[in-house]
This record gives sequence, structure tokens and C-alpha cells, in this order.
Amino acid sequence: MILIPIGRDDAEIRRHAWVSYAIVALNVLVFVATMTAERQSKILEINREWQKALTYNLQHPYLRTPDAMREVLRADALQYLQMTGKGMQLPPPAVVAREQRVLDGLTSSAVAVYRRLPALRFGYIPAEGGVLRLLTSMFIHAGFLHLLGNLLFFYLSGPFIEDVFGRPLFAALYVTGGIAASLTYAARHPNATIPLVGASGAIAAVMGAYLVRFLRSKVEFLFIPILFRPTLHVRFFAPAFVVLPLWLGQQVLELRSEAGGGGVAVSAHIGGFLFGVAVALIVKATSFEEKFVNPVVEQETTWVMDERVVRAMAARDVSDYDTAKRELSSALRDDPRSIDALQTAIDVARATGDIRMYDGSATRLLSRYLEEQHDDLATTLIHEITADRDAALPKFLARAANFAERKGDRQWALSLYQRMVAADPNAPAVVGSLVKIGTLLRLSGDTHAARETFAKARAHPACTAEWAPTIDAKIAALSS
Repeated sequence: MILIPIGRDDAEIRRHAWVSYAIVALNVLVFVATMTAERQSKILEINREWQKALTYNLQHPYLRTPDAMREVLRADALQYLQMTGKGMQLPPPAVVAREQRVLDGLTSSAVAVYRRLPALRFGYIPAEGGVLRLLTSMFIHAGFLHLLGNLLFFYLSGPFIEDVFGRPLFAALYVTGGIAASLTYAARHPNATIPLVGASGAIAAVMGAYLVRFLRSKVEFLFIPILFRPTLHVRFFAPAFVVLPLWLGQQVLELRSEAGGGGVAVSAHIGGFLFGVAVALIVKATSFEEKFVNPVVEQETTWVMDERVVRAMAARDVSDYDTAKRELSSALRDDPRSIDALQTAIDVARATGDIRMYDGSATRLLSRYLEEQHDDLATTLIHEITADRDAALPKFLARAANFAERKGDRQWALSLYQRMVAADPNAPAVVGSLVKIGTLLRLSGDTHAARETFAKARAHPACTAEWAPTIDAKIAALSS
């Protein structure tokens, strides 16, 4: 069984998340470099050096076991050495001193080789400290799954926080959040000698900020109940105010089992998350986003976004749909062709179940794309809207079907016309759509279905005197 987050309900950012891109790239590059440094030959060399030192100590159990070796040996092995050494006759002191120097040298050599591992050189070791290591440890990972898991959570939160906090503040949040996470772990385990590595503390800080800023957004999950049958899966959404507190609660429950000698540093996760929450609350209280970020975004993007649309988007993000509708209505009254306003209106209409607003906004946006000959955007919009099988949008479906027919995709056009008729079977425009369906069926060779569809159009209450001769001619042509 596996449950992984794969997206969010409104994956929209206003500009490229360059800081997030750089963080991901740096983590990947460092991982490749460290994996190269930790090649198998290096691991074998470390094992050989430690084997020499341990074997020599076992052969001379009366010698003092160096402190560095005590950290490596299990308690029962140390006890065995002590018990064995007690019953042995010691060589002359000069020989013991020389042998002790040999053992100390073998141990030092093993430690030196071990210390050259990237995790030891750049990971943060609470017992040793080091300001630079607080930074470098964030980009060292213990393995591919460790890296992949961290980047997955970062992908779902980082770009969106960068978009609303701005690049400088986001970069500062990531770095200081990672430092706060490491120091939280060090406060609990000040004598820990195992290096703390990974970006999870910094990412936890971003997740904490995400909870405050996007409280009501929904995270999409992929649930695979049987691991070896990935085709058998379920996708569902859960709100951030449920998912992230549950994740934090899990970390708190695992806190008791945390040890300073390796494993998952859950206290670092908790420290980073709470740090991110605190930063986001300060940002919100000072209106930093409205005062400093939004003006910069508007200057850098290729268009100047209407302030009413910006306010509508902010209201949408916190589920204040009445405010969003009011701002959008004002913006669209002045500029009915505003793509930003229409896209936001679609989101708000979908969220509130306002079918009339949904149909009107989607139709106008599709018309706007077609006017500017953006067929790729039009196609994407149609697929996105029609993916919602419960949405009855007759105007949009008719416009989309006409586009599909013009593109030469008869089967797609047929399905769209049929959905349009099902959405509003009593509308006057249905007669024209039925004629289109009948024509497409005839072209596909299904004359029986075509004849039935034409007859249905002829009998429709909205069939006017202008339509009747055309339909009769089509029925007659099928009968000849």
C-alpha cells in the first residue's frame, strides 16, 4: 500500500519559480556528486581499514580500545574485549606501548578514510557544530528515495510559496528554516555524532508557511492499495488544513522514538514546520505580500494584472467567493475580454457550483483563445472543462463542438454536440446541434442513427419554419 501526494487543485503561479528551480537543480547535482564520491570502491576501502583496526584489537584485547572505535563497536563486543584482556598475560610495557601506537594508528587511518565521505564532511554533526555545515547539510541526501521524497513535497509547496512571498523572502525562508530545523534537532541531541543530512527541515518550513497561506487549498493524492498493481489506484483531494496538521501530528507521535544516533530526525521536521508557520503569520500580519510582492510581480510579468483580479484571486485562495465574484464582476464589466479575470471566474464558478457563471466564463474564454488563434490553449481548455462530467454547460459545449468540427475531428465534435444536447435538451439551440449530430452520424456511415436524430430535431418544439425544410431535405436524402 502506498499513498503519495501528486498535485493540488489550483496549480497556478504568476511567474517562473526560479529559486525553486535552482534549489531542485542544486539538490540533484549535489546528490549525483556525492553518489560518485561514495562509489563502491570507497565503501570497500573504508570497510578494509576498519577491519584491520578491529582485527588488530581482537588479536590484542589487552590494549585500550580507542574512543573512535568504541563508537563503532557494539556493547557486547566491547565487553568481550575487556573480559578477554583481563585473563591474558601482558607483554613487556615497551611492547604494549608499541602495539597501542599501532592500534591507534590503524584506528586513525580508518577514521580519516571514513571522514572523507561527503555526509561526514558536509553533514551537520551536533556534537561538533559548524556554521557552514548548517548550510551544506541541507543539500546532502542519504539515497535516491530520500532525495525523491523531499523533492516531491517541495514541488507541491515551494513554487507556490515563492510566488506569493517573493523570491528573496522565499530563499531566506528556505535557508533559515533549514537552519532552525537542524538547531532544533541539536538542542534535543547535543552530543549526537551521526551527521544530519537532507532538505526535509527546510522543506518542512516551506510546508508550514504553505499551511498558513493556502489553508483551504486541496492536495491531490494517489492511493495504490496493492503495490505490484499500480493500475489499481484511486485519486482524491484533501484540504491542506487537514493534511498538514495530520503530518505534523505524526511527527510529534514519532518524537519519542527519535534517537540521536541516526534514523529520521523528526524533531528537525517539527522545528522547521513551526518556524515556517511563524514566518507566514508575520508575513500575513504585516501585509508583506500586498505591499511588496504583488507590485514587483506586476512589473516583471508581461501584462499588468487588474488589481480587482488580484484581489479576486486572493479571495478565491481563502474561499471568500462572494468577494471574488464581486471583484470579478467589476473587472469583467470594464474588460469582458480579460483572460486573467475569465480564468479566475471559471475557478470561482466551479468551486461554488454556479453553472451560469461557469458556462458564460468558459465560453467567453474559449472564444477569446479562438479569436487570437491559440488553438492549443483552446484544446487544453476544452479537455479541462469537459473532464468534469457533471458540468452541464450548453453554451460552452456548443462552441467547443464547433471548434472540434472545424479542426476535422468528427468523433470529438460528435461527443461534444451530444453532451450539449443532454445538458439542455429544451434550448432553442438544440435543434441546430441535433442537425449537426445527424450530419456527423451520416458521414460516419450510421444512417439509421442519423435518420432518428433528424426526426428528433424535426419534432423538437423549437424547430422553426426556417429549420423545417432543411431537416426534411436531409431526411429525404437518407431515404433515397
